[in-house]
Amino acid sequence: MRGRLEPKEMVNSVRATVHAIDPLLPLTRVESMQDAVEGGQASQRFDAVLISLFACVAVLLAVIGCYSVIAAAVALRTQEMAIRLALGAQRSSVAELVLAWSVRLGLVGCGLGVLVSLCTTRLLRSLLFRVDPMDALNIAGSGLLLLAMVIGAAIVPALRAARLDPLQALHVE
Repeated sequence: MRGRLEPKEMVNSVRATVHAIDPLLPLTRVESMQDAVEGGQASQRFDAVLISLFACVAVLLAVIGCYSVIAAAVALRTQEMAIRLALGAQRSSVAELVLAWSVRLGLVGCGLGVLVSLCTTRLLRSLLFRVDPMDALNIAGSGLLLLAMVIGAAIVPALRAARLDPLQALHVE
């Protein structure tokens, strides 16, 4: 039934009208159409929130993992970078070296991710609503987002490598 009042305000008048027509007709569940639709979508909404939460955790773990791998690689190459700096390399070129290596690593990861996502389109199709799993724009956007996260995770190790003191780093070895 449609009305100008709020649905909760019309319940008593609807009950009285139904009771006037047929006193034996029960009127048990009175709710607005919006409440009925929202109630029917509650499980899908819960699933979407849960998947989104897991996706955010996965992205956070991916960024932490990228940072850890890049930081460990920079730590292993400290002597090489110290020699480069001692021989006159610019600090910016050392940072660019770390960032370039990180971008190559990120491109390989994005390429593998695209291949895996293309192989699992049958599984993804049932989870997506009005989105084609083969949509090039979504795949490219996801890849660019992941590449940006790799670059963001590589900035701190790159700056750390650029601030390296060659004398101190070579003295430790």
